[in-house]
Amino acid sequence: MRTTVVPKVTAETEEFWEFCRRGVLSVRRCADCGRHRFPPQPMCPKCHSRSWTWEPVDGRGTLFTYTVVTG
Repeated sequence: MRTTVVPKVTAETEEFWEFCRRGVLSVRRCADCGRHRFPPQPMCPKCHSRSWTWEPVDGRGTLFTYTVVTG
């Protein structure tokens, strides 16, 4: 049996989900150091800036690992 998990929309993630509803994959990019922040966070983990912009991305990347949870 498969269950669908609906993510909880928070103040930090609501813009991300709005972009998704429009069909645009976007992530936060630090306005100071340029690092991508995903999942969306209030502060950059690299330079601790609280400034960001949303940037559309193409969705390509490298998958290093994953987990399958069975019950």
